Amino acid sequence: MIAALTLVTIISCQEREIRIHYEEAEAHRSAGRIEEAIAEYRQVLALDSTDVNTLNNIGFLHARMGRPDSALKHYGRAVREDSTVAEVHYNAGVSFVTVGDFGSAQVAYEHAVRQDPDHVEAFNNLGALYERAGRGEAALECYRRATSIDSTFVPAWINAGRVLFMMGRLDDAAGAYRKALALKPDLTDAHTDLASVYAEMGDLDRAIAQLERATRISPDSKRAKDNLAQVLQMRDDQVRRREAGEMRARHIVVKEEGTARSLLQRARAGEDFASLARAHSVDPSAEAGGDIGAFNPGDLLPAFEDLVRGLGPGRVGGPLRTALGWHVVERTY
Repeated sequence: MIAALTLVTIISCQEREIRIHYEEAEAHRSAGRIEEAIAEYRQVLALDSTDVNTLNNIGFLHARMGRPDSALKHYGRAVREDSTVAEVHYNAGVSFVTVGDFGSAQVAYEHAVRQDPDHVEAFNNLGALYERAGRGEAALECYRRATSIDSTFVPAWINAGRVLFMMGRLDDAAGAYRKALALKPDLTDAHTDLASVYAEMGDLDRAIAQLERATRISPDSKRAKDNLAQVLQMRDDQVRRREAGEMRARHIVVKEEGTARSLLQRARAGEDFASLARAHSVDPSAEAGGDIGAFNPGDLLPAFEDLVRGLGPGRVGGPLRTALGWHVVERTY
């Protein structure tokens, strides 16, 4: 009985000593005394070398001090002790990116989201690695997961906007950037990127408005100022082309007249034309929301051009039958 009581006393004293060192480490860390915090965490490890939180904390502080190799050693030890702690995998992923080991970073982030399906930052960073590897759909899915977990997480909205823009999904890209800016209106680059989307859509007035906001927020932003000058020139050119008869439109192509008439009614009732095109059109332009770009008189079938010409900008018309099927058309300008 005496031996058992002695063992309990020793364990209790050790736990108390660990707690004291841990609390001291946390106090140093909060005060920005990083080296002192690491020293206290090391005292914890001297008493319990398997403490995963302490190993993770030392790794994190080494990473902050620009010592990624040392950080990774501590994360590795933590994983060997307990591979179910998502934050250790996430922190390891950040350090792997720092040293340029993107393959190991991807594996680490994948482990992180497997252990914690609500880890917003891990999904966002994993998406960035998929994007870097040219896996746009996988990247977009990660960004969507991040924003579904936390709809206020601005970096994932911006990243989603960028991927959607590269995929030619301009309406969705604009929507993602607008959500980011609704949450944080002073993001110069997001205003500039949204302007690029509007410019690609041919909506140069909205592009100019975004770039003017960007230059007001950051008067020294060379990118925003250069893009503004470029888009202003594009608008001048666009005015001349429109005066010469240039038009731009979207269309939805389906095989049945009844389907076309139903889609026409839905579009006129206010449903998003681009979304309807992606969901129903059999034309390759469906992926771009039905956008067929700009064209001049004589470029397309006369009946199609006549339909577009008879519509005001933003208005929807049809259905029109051609060899491709039944068309519902929205004039962009």
